[in-house]
Amino acid sequence: MRGRHQRRPVHTGVRRTQPGGVDPGSDRSLRGRDSPGWLADLTVAVDRALQEHVLPVPGVVEVLNSLTIPYCVASNGRPAKLALTLGVSGLAKYFAGRMFTATEVAHGKPAPDLFLLAATRMGVTPARCVVVEDSTNGVAAGRAAGMRVLGYSGAGNPDALTDADEIFSRMADLPGLLCHSGR
Repeated sequence: MRGRHQRRPVHTGVRRTQPGGVDPGSDRSLRGRDSPGWLADLTVAVDRALQEHVLPVPGVVEVLNSLTIPYCVASNGRPAKLALTLGVSGLAKYFAGRMFTATEVAHGKPAPDLFLLAATRMGVTPARCVVVEDSTNGVAAGRAAGMRVLGYSGAGNPDALTDADEIFSRMADLPGLLCHSGR
């Protein structure tokens, strides 16, 4: 993490494979002990850091203000972490009533369950959905759901997005990609 007074952008994807964090089995193998205490400490530390270090991705507010189509956020993160991240970044108002987390489905990303739930709740068929992702698991989930996937590489890892239908690095490019999506 960067210095105490520097803030980092919120990114659209989640870099975890398990909803809510590291699964207990992986934690035991990594730390050599049971996870509840370690995970609780980590959760508190992450939440504290997020309160000080979260800014929206450059250009995302302008994109959200310009959208005339339904949109939502679907995250593998904990509901409390998603609410905290969107709240601190000032983006919560854009997603009110349209936030979905992997805690609502049997399997988080890379399974398609979360995106299929979001599409159903938004009243849009998967074939007409476009997913914006910055993680390998998110790209895999979007493709498995039968959705067009746009990989956002502004988060810094374009190699993780090679299976996306298109890759872009500037949020300002997103409206044009959505117009040309044919969905």
